[in-house]
Amino acid sequence: MTPARFRWSMIGVAVLAGAIQLDLLHARRASPGANVSPDGHFARVQAYWIIRGWWFVDPGHLDAARPGLSSSALHPPAPSLLLAAANAAGATGLTPERVMEAAIFVGAVVVAALAVRTIVGGAVGDRAGVLAALVVATYPALWVNPLTLGPETEVIAVCSLLLFGASRYWRGPSVGGAAEIGAYLGLAVLIRTDLVLLVLLLVVPLALLARAVPGVVRAKYLAIMVAVAVVIVAPWAARNLATFTATTLVSNDAGSVIAGANCVAAYGGADAGWWNPACASDAKASGDQSQRAAELRRVGQHDASAHSGDAIRTALIRLGRALNLYHPGQSASLEQLVGRPVWVSRLAEWYFYALVPLAIAGAVALRRRHCLLFPFGSLVGLSVLTVIAAYGDARYRVEADLALAMLAGVALEVALRRGRAALRPNAGRHSRHTGVVPVTP
Repeated sequence: MTPARFRWSMIGVAVLAGAIQLDLLHARRASPGANVSPDGHFARVQAYWIIRGWWFVDPGHLDAARPGLSSSALHPPAPSLLLAAANAAGATGLTPERVMEAAIFVGAVVVAALAVRTIVGGAVGDRAGVLAALVVATYPALWVNPLTLGPETEVIAVCSLLLFGASRYWRGPSVGGAAEIGAYLGLAVLIRTDLVLLVLLLVVPLALLARAVPGVVRAKYLAIMVAVAVVIVAPWAARNLATFTATTLVSNDAGSVIAGANCVAAYGGADAGWWNPACASDAKASGDQSQRAAELRRVGQHDASAHSGDAIRTALIRLGRALNLYHPGQSASLEQLVGRPVWVSRLAEWYFYALVPLAIAGAVALRRRHCLLFPFGSLVGLSVLTVIAAYGDARYRVEADLALAMLAGVALEVALRRGRAALRPNAGRHSRHTGVVPVTP
């Protein structure tokens, strides 16, 4: 595939991704607010107050007359800041905000293609990149996220950037490449707190396994990655340490997650492996948000200890929900609570079932070509750990969905190449008679 053909192919995929987004937004115009997730609503309220001079208020405990007395770090700041920037630029209202999120998703589709292209290399990489972008653009579990205005679209974007940066760093480690990885990592932490685990799952292996440089240089590059990430996160962490009574670095959301995912209802019955909002509001605590979150965390940890005998069973149920293996129809209904239409969740289930074997085949193909593979496993591993620690919401699988879609693109390229070879059965015989050796791109 020539560079020009790759560019035109990517333009076509980007147009397709944009068309899917616009069609989805048009279809939901009749009920514009019905599919906004709780996290999306939270970010919208914070954005509203940010552009009015009150930074990061708590929508759940807001005194409109004194918004400055309701400080919040319930979620990381990047999604709220992004919506605030859009509002300041004139993109106010649900539809313009969703269009902005859709544009971010389309950009992520392109970056995912560039990552696969760089990892595979050559003309094969061009085709694999285009096919990976096509899968990402058409996977319902991914393209639905701009509709909800939750942080999942930003997670897809930053994970695409991390994979693209990792692919280029692997080919040629450098100070600039290390700083770029650190910047993406810092941004990831400011989008969703659990992405900090990518330090151990992705960044450390990426730095220490790069054989192109000596061991001392690898350690230096790792230090640069971590240092840049810390510099990016530090202003937010300093604000939280100065604002809240209980120690808060990035967010206070772990309290409600732990409490809601570990009460009696979450360990058995119809809601096993899910999150119960009533349990997350049981804690009676006074003080600022950090103190309320600490009390919720204490209640959740107490409930988890009381159900320690069910820990393995519950972890498997959570994982089964996230993988569409445990009551998938019920999970599709539960996902309405986070803004996903039921029909999209059910369509995503069937897409997921087809995607997994393709992704495995793609991983095998990369392994045989000795290409960079472990970053994809890092994203899948992050999703598994998050689901087990929290609950079986498909939103926590979004980074794994991205990795699976990209690997599926590699598998489709292999299938396409083999199909073309099968349609040219006389190529080898012709070469024996003419002395011409066929070249397989």
